[in-house]
Amino acid sequence: MFEDSDHRVIEAIRLPLWGSVVASDGVVPWRLVDGLGEPVEPVEVFLRDFVAQGRSANSVRSYALALLRWWRFLVAVGVAWDRVSPAEVRDFVLWLGQAT
Repeated sequence: MFEDSDHRVIEAIRLPLWGSVVASDGVVPWRLVDGLGEPVEPVEVFLRDFVAQGRSANSVRSYALALLRWWRFLVAVGVAWDRVSPAEVRDFVLWLGQAT
């Protein structure tokens, strides 16, 4: 449906109920897990660095939720996180502007 990133129908993109943000007892108070409940490794690394900079637990949760939305968008358009192009960023911003 969204094979050609230059011709995505932004209004037709629907995010799947993929993954979640869950509380953690570890150093990082919140984590993003995938649809199988496994930690999303690149997000784990980012959040660990974020905590090391002295960020609050509420900020960590907020960032984790924002990254969940981004990851769901990538799942919806069928692009792996390490294959993202400027077109996906553009389309995500456009989608955010019209999402309800």
